[in-house]
Amino acid sequence: MANRIPAKSNKNELRRRAKALHDEVDTTAATVGEHAKQVGRELRNGVAGATEQASRVAEESYKLARNTAASYVEQGRQRATDMEQNVESYITERPLRSVAIAAGIGFIAGLCLLRRF
Repeated sequence: MANRIPAKSNKNELRRRAKALHDEVDTTAATVGEHAKQVGRELRNGVAGATEQASRVAEESYKLARNTAASYVEQGRQRATDMEQNVESYITERPLRSVAIAAGIGFIAGLCLLRRF
């Protein structure tokens, strides 16, 4: 008959292979765990960087909007001042016409208010 390996040797060989396989699984799991931790750290750093960049963009946009609004306010003030000066010069140059226009506007406003009540 053929050479037979004793059952005890076969059992020991299976135990040795099982232990080797167990050790390999442990090593692989540890490697995967470390890799997952590294990916997590990189992700966290990336999110922090993106948050910081978004904050900078928002702050710059706010400053630009504030400066634009301030410019519009200044332009509005300048136009109002110009209109005031134009009205004053018109009244100074044509006082009777200005009084007549003001009286006409007052008369029309009075009529409108009387009809409301």
